[in-house]
Amino acid sequence: ASLAQYMKRLPKMRRITLLLISAANNDIAEGRIDTGIEKYLCVIRMANHLYQQPVMIAFMVGFAIEHIALEQLNRFVIEGQPGEKQVQLIANSIKGPKNNWGPDRQKILDFEKLYAKNMLCSMAYEINPEGKARLTRRTFASTIGQSPKQLPTGSYSRRKCAKLGVIFVWLYVPSAPEKIGEIVDESYAKYYAMTEPDFDWDKEPDEFQPRWKVNYRSGIELFTNLAEQPYYTIHKIYLKNLTLRRGSRLLIAIKKYHTEHGTWPDSLNAIKSGVPAEAFIDPVSGNEFEYENHGKRFSLFGETVNIWPK
Repeated sequence: ASLAQYMKRLPKMRRITLLLISAANNDIAEGRIDTGIEKYLCVIRMANHLYQQPVMIAFMVGFAIEHIALEQLNRFVIEGQPGEKQVQLIANSIKGPKNNWGPDRQKILDFEKLYAKNMLCSMAYEINPEGKARLTRRTFASTIGQSPKQLPTGSYSRRKCAKLGVIFVWLYVPSAPEKIGEIVDESYAKYYAMTEPDFDWDKEPDEFQPRWKVNYRSGIELFTNLAEQPYYTIHKIYLKNLTLRRGSRLLIAIKKYHTEHGTWPDSLNAIKSGVPAEAFIDPVSGNEFEYENHGKRFSLFGETVNIWPK
């Protein structure tokens, strides 16, 4: 699907999410527990579907959808009266607690880089009658989605200026699309470095200062550099969502402990045997989540997310 198609679908998914959550809350309040849980988990499955897409905007909407569903499920698990099978069903439906930023981000980068190559090359080249790539003979407007028949003819001077624009493209872009591919690969190298486990996220880039030079390489670098700062923000959102996901697993284990013993655990050590080790680690700070037993209630929080209220 094209990016335009993704953008058209995603607002509809948000409206569906809000409708399902509202209906699920009504079901829970009126005693239709299994029906309500199924609606919550349907939203979780929607988010998981978005995570399979190779487009960052789909991931971002997936974060938002999953966040809404997890908050509602957390409230139901702790404040409701779920049965053992219902709790286990919820636990099995929550995405794993591992930090998969590297492979997830690399999949998206592969798509974004290919999309950039196709877009840039389609504006500069065409296929000749012999099936070989050559510099385009079309005017600029026709290279971005309009056929020559759709273009207004205009005056004689206007048509000649359009032809001059084609000649400018010939002088500006490389003679072969392979060269554009090489430039795009070089421009995206720094983003692939962000998928490495040892990448330093604390050292954010300097504020981007666009500098335009009359050469094609600078144009591509300008195009790709616009995304550098947003990637840091996206990484923070990714970790925030992972924090809530891990916290949800801990809340389920805490609820199971309460059901069995009649009290909240004194510390997280009491539930360590039933939860994956990485679920106890705040992905932002690298330290264990903070847990406090207040007698009739408890609190669980990380550096950026208050999983259960203090």
